[in-house]
Amino acid sequence: MIVTEFAFYASVLLYSFFFDSRLIAIYASIIGLYYCLYLVLPSGGRLNSLRRKLQIASWSNPREGTIHASRKVDCTAANEYIASKNKSAKSPGEKVTLTHVVTKAIA
Repeated sequence: MIVTEFAFYASVLLYSFFFDSRLIAIYASIIGLYYCLYLVLPSGGRLNSLRRKLQIASWSNPREGTIHASRKVDCTAANEYIASKNKSAKSPGEKVTLTHVVTKAIA
């Protein structure tokens, strides 16, 4: 436990002893609730597989704020739209791509 965390808990307990005893009742009820939940709910050891335990133990905290993911999206309607726009283009240099459609959809 960090020293400042211990000092905070100690100061709250001292304040509750001398000035407001309701804090002790609140603290005791929270501890009692956690204890009841501990008795009722299954422990975390049964919920995590061996592979998950190894992942938790060996992986470090993330150092970047990025998320890497992929998703498959049906683009048939977008491809038909692109084909129709490219057929009706005024000059051969004007070409609509999927990047243009997605950018316009996001904007």
